[in-house]
Amino acid sequence: MGTIDRSGRIANRAVVAALGWRPGDRLEFLVAGGVIVARPSRGGLVEMWQKPYVAIPAPIRHRCDLRSGDRVLVVAHPERRNLVVYNLAVLDQVLHEHHTSLLGGDEQ
Repeated sequence: MGTIDRSGRIANRAVVAALGWRPGDRLEFLVAGGVIVARPSRGGLVEMWQKPYVAIPAPIRHRCDLRSGDRVLVVAHPERRNLVVYNLAVLDQVLHEHHTSLLGGDEQ
């Protein structure tokens, strides 16, 4: 888990270390279904800082309805060096659908 700060950063040393991202690496951000994927890219517009922060650009945050203080689930995929960020509303929907399927339909 992480918290979006007022500059759009998420600090998570363990996740950044697991991904092998280093200061100076450039990242690109993609959005699909309200989920953010960050991955290294030579043409990426965001550069990793010295500290283990991931700075999500404002247009991406706005598109995913993320604000300062919001909690997010951050998931590292080390084999692809990708970071996936779920806002809690999307996570709630995903888990609801999973549990509904698992338990055999909506509650009455």
